[in-house]
Amino acid sequence: MKSKKLWLGMLVLALVFVMTVVGCKEEPEEDWDGKTFDGTTWKAPDPTDASINHILTFGSTNFTWTMTGTDSNGNPASQIMAQGTYSVSGSTVTFIANGSEQQGTISGKKLTIFEMEFTKQ
Repeated sequence: MKSKKLWLGMLVLALVFVMTVVGCKEEPEEDWDGKTFDGTTWKAPDPTDASINHILTFGSTNFTWTMTGTDSNGNPASQIMAQGTYSVSGSTVTFIANGSEQQGTISGKKLTIFEMEFTKQ
């Protein structure tokens, strides 16, 4: 009888452990909601220099594109590359800066523009 109780206790502990592991899945980040970029930040590595990152920061209708990395002395550095406005129509994002217009596409957490793939942060 003691043997059966021991095995039953071990089975219960194993089930509790399995349920804990299954119940503790990490929640995935939300995809873009299809409506606004307001308050979001997107990041892409530079295609030619892995030490440089490109950051897009969005307001309600405006954006700032910043390039970050390190200077020749190894110190952190950043430079604003462009500031302007944007609009969204379906999966197409239109950026306007300095009189120039560029279009990109959005899919889930990925924004492709300027021949780079930005990921929502």
